[in-house]
Amino acid sequence: EKLIIGLISGLALYEISKFSKIGTNLVQCKADDKKKVYAPGEAIGEGLRANLWLAKYPNVKSLEMVEDSPLIIFLSHVRNANSNGEKFKFMADRLLHAIIDAATVELPNDSEAEFEVPGGVTVQGTLLDEEGPTCAMVLLQDSESLSVFEEKKLAGGIWAKALTETFQPKELMHGHLAIKNISNVHDFSIPTDISTASTIFLLASEVAGGEVICEAVKYLSNVGIGVEKIVLICSTISKDACEKACNSFPALRIVAGAVDPSVDSKGDVVPGIGGLHLRYEGSLSGKDRNGPKTGDGTKKSLLKALFGSK
Repeated sequence: EKLIIGLISGLALYEISKFSKIGTNLVQCKADDKKKVYAPGEAIGEGLRANLWLAKYPNVKSLEMVEDSPLIIFLSHVRNANSNGEKFKFMADRLLHAIIDAATVELPNDSEAEFEVPGGVTVQGTLLDEEGPTCAMVLLQDSESLSVFEEKKLAGGIWAKALTETFQPKELMHGHLAIKNISNVHDFSIPTDISTASTIFLLASEVAGGEVICEAVKYLSNVGIGVEKIVLICSTISKDACEKACNSFPALRIVAGAVDPSVDSKGDVVPGIGGLHLRYEGSLSGKDRNGPKTGDGTKKSLLKALFGSK
């Protein structure tokens, strides 16, 4: 009996010491966040853990979780602090285009459509329904602005190129919501005929907190837009923001380049992109956020702009 009690005590002490070490390691990880190397899909995890999370949030698509997706290349280049100027803009456009492409699956469609190919053979596929235009609502947060984009006649902000290459002009209407201090809608532009839109693409650069998404969805709901029509589209979103938005609005759909693990003390997504909107804006104005003034990228060949010269 004493032997059994001793063994139980020993096991208990071992477990306590194990948890004590885990606690110490967690504190150390928090202190060394900048030294940590983040792997793709880390926030959602792998295997059973990932399956359980995705089953809980079925309306969320994290595109970096798609195996062998070219989006990983675009996202990696855009995350890279050494990317700037023409190289950054090129890769950002490719990334945003890939995200918009993935989001088109959320548009009303007939997944069992049958139609003839020019040779007369009948095939089955997926065709988009013509239920109404798509409304692209750009969500601006805090210091983000459309002024530089408006000067260059780029409706849709950082998403302009991806949108114009995906939709015909008659299929798309534009608007924006500008939110400051998480919950203050201080500026907006909403199409008068937004009620005719079949889908609302709520386009954000990066999303750190769920409060700003909830505020935007509430605002759209108050003008008569059903949550089931709204698709939040963003380059990155923190896991907490994603969960808060989904728990608050279960019908909301989210398409993100990546769901990232956390947010730092400054309120930025970690690992994030480092201010996608501002970096993109800088690439247009020649004042890159990450480094010295650029502008000679247009004189380089595409290969040099992408990969540099050797």
